[in-house]
Amino acid sequence: MRTNATPFGEPLRASARVLLQACLLLVALASTPAHAQRMPQDSWYLAKEVSSAGPVSDVVNFPKYAAFGPDGNLYVTESHNHRVHVFDANGNSLRAWGKNGSDSGQFSYPRGISITASGVVYVADQSNNRVQAFDLQGKFLRTFGQSGAGDGQLNQPLGVAVDNEGNVYVADTGNYRVCVFSATGAFLRKWGSYGSGTGEFYSPLDICITPKNSVAVLDYGPGCVKFFDATGNFLSKIETNTWWAINGLAVDSTGNIYISRFNDKRVDGYSSAGVYLKSFGTSKGPHGIAIRGGNVLVCEADDHCLELFDKDGNPMKTFGRQGPATGSSDGIALDPAGNIYISDSSLHEIRKFDSSSNFVKRFGTQGSADGQLNGPRGVAIGPNQRLYVVETD
Repeated sequence: MRTNATPFGEPLRASARVLLQACLLLVALASTPAHAQRMPQDSWYLAKEVSSAGPVSDVVNFPKYAAFGPDGNLYVTESHNHRVHVFDANGNSLRAWGKNGSDSGQFSYPRGISITASGVVYVADQSNNRVQAFDLQGKFLRTFGQSGAGDGQLNQPLGVAVDNEGNVYVADTGNYRVCVFSATGAFLRKWGSYGSGTGEFYSPLDICITPKNSVAVLDYGPGCVKFFDATGNFLSKIETNTWWAINGLAVDSTGNIYISRFNDKRVDGYSSAGVYLKSFGTSKGPHGIAIRGGNVLVCEADDHCLELFDKDGNPMKTFGRQGPATGSSDGIALDPAGNIYISDSSLHEIRKFDSSSNFVKRFGTQGSADGQLNGPRGVAIGPNQRLYVVETD
């Protein structure tokens, strides 16, 4: 229910922060003694303040690129948290490693990530001008590359890929080239220079290996994908007709190519022969892409979340979202057990916290189908313990 605003205050829909504080206080008073010092003039005081984003371990901060490991888990580079974050197949956070720095195991804006069948995780450590290798648990194995333009040196590497022989291909963005290293980090070869020719690049941003063992390189400037053999001979290219507006590249098991277009908020699919197949929309500006079992995982760096789509581009789930950084808190309700439910009309979801204000889960995606939401605001718990939600839009 809403009323017209008066000169003396807000409408009846108070801010979620005030409601949340009051609800938490009621829970605290009903179950435990007060622990905060109470001043004589106080009739209410803040017992606890809760972020509707969930615990730090469950959220991501500028996720740039992602890859599925042989264990079925998803490995994500968080550029602004300077770490690798691991989720299971259901989007549950498992572990993370890394922090800002230049020592072994530390990162400075990590970007591309690629994982071998044996479980070696390679990460392009952008501002440290190197590639680091880890096992699946995050144990540091080795590093290669250093700042420069010589053989074995790197300048702002952004993409990384591994072929069937274990060789590591790096999109050496600042040097306008591709560099190839052995599994042990020995420099093998390089190709490319600045320009628009078949073997040249404006800004090689991402890289992957196709099922036919060709090397696909996303050239950010002219908005195209160029294909080479393992030694750097040019084979073909796909034109997207979009300058400076593509950001991520992935290939599925049949050779189909997926390209993220962050300005257009969508992902485009092409056949291995470069024939346009389909497009599907994303929440904001998509970056890296990962493929597994036909499903398409998209890193939404600016929206601080990960979006999973089926093979036809239908949304399946969203996870890792920070919450208040891009959303809102509108309605609130408590069930008899003290669980707290908050509606978010901006992110089209409901967030649940337990009676101790620990984040439990988030549910709902934008849409009009059963179970989807569009502008949820008012929420209430009915006598049958069901949660009722009003969808404004």
